[in-house]
Amino acid sequence: MRDVFLIYDETRLDSVKSTWGTIGQAKYLAASNCVSLDEYVADSKSVNESLDVIISVLNSSDDVALHKVKKDLISSVGFASGGLCIVVGQDGLVVNVAKYARGLPIIGINSNPERNDGILVPFTHESFMKDLDRLLNSDFDIVSAPFVSMKMDDGQAMLALNEFFVGRHDQKSAEYLIRIGSKKYEHQSSSGVLIAGPVGATGWMSSVFNMIAGASNQDVKRWEPEKSQKEMCFAVREPFKSRHSGASMCLGVLRDGMEIKIESHMPSGGVIFSDGMVNDSIPFCSGKAAKFTVSEESAHLVT
Repeated sequence: MRDVFLIYDETRLDSVKSTWGTIGQAKYLAASNCVSLDEYVADSKSVNESLDVIISVLNSSDDVALHKVKKDLISSVGFASGGLCIVVGQDGLVVNVAKYARGLPIIGINSNPERNDGILVPFTHESFMKDLDRLLNSDFDIVSAPFVSMKMDDGQAMLALNEFFVGRHDQKSAEYLIRIGSKKYEHQSSSGVLIAGPVGATGWMSSVFNMIAGASNQDVKRWEPEKSQKEMCFAVREPFKSRHSGASMCLGVLRDGMEIKIESHMPSGGVIFSDGMVNDSIPFCSGKAAKFTVSEESAHLVT
């Protein structure tokens, strides 16, 4: 019997309900401000239909031990070796799961193809059903997408599939020293640093290039690696140039084993987190240093 971990998240409609108590109350308040929740309702319906179909077919199999896991619980789950991970939702949910389901093949199912890009969730519940026997018997192709690794000088470590954020937990400026390789370094004050692996090229990092293109009103050369390439890109968000801070090392791609090292100059409020999982952040205050490299570990994405 094979362990299958079904990962899902609450819908936007669920979030609205938890805020206002009932869907009816939420709709009434939204309508009073001329706002419609119809898109939320349609999205929730699509997600729940996908989940119902997949759960039903997996429960009917004698060869599957099904474990349903909500996103906010994935960090506490023991993902069994030899298992299979099925993610139902949008692209970002695959990223959230990957570093916890290390070594397991991840099948991404797009719960709402009309809304979600589908870069990391290439299946629909219909195509999953069609290929069910093949997928459950590991008859599939895999892209091995490298993580970015972060190691602190005190021994703490973390992985990211999309990107790391190094900065503050609030809206104040992050103060730090950044080193690229063994020679280039600069004291900086900014809104934080993004350090992305190849999968992250279509995530938060893409917004940096969108901003550059929008501000310059011209096409820009984007970072568009294959998911399996062993490289990483860094971007400094809103660097502030002053007597004590520079802005000459703001964007770059690192290959051939090059590393980034960041030393915190923040007495309090500094953090590092990966893949948008803010609740799993690590404090990063004065006296701490973190090194970032392309990891030898990879996420196994089913295609």
